[in-house]
Amino acid sequence: MALELEGANPLVPLVLLPEEFVTINASVELDFRISDTEGLVIDGEIAHDCMPAFELYVDGTAAYTWAPSTATLGSLGRIGVCLAPPKNERGSFQCTKDSQGGFTCRGQ
Repeated sequence: MALELEGANPLVPLVLLPEEFVTINASVELDFRISDTEGLVIDGEIAHDCMPAFELYVDGTAAYTWAPSTATLGSLGRIGVCLAPPKNERGSFQCTKDSQGGFTCRGQ
């Protein structure tokens, strides 16, 4: 399953900027499978902009979290470059359903 996510970026004013600078974008690919030993397994890959922070949850469990570095946050120039496309941050995660019916996730 592939998801394309887009939303307004509250960090960027809408005045006179191209659309790609005022939106938050992410692509998520999820692969669902059944394992003989682990049960339901969700493998995921994500690509996203580097501003602001990103979090992805599977049934209330954090599967992926990411925040810009302090070096980026400490420089207006780096923040500006960070807001520009393309989706230059990538990560992966894996979630398995545990014996209580919840999920255990690891990765990035």
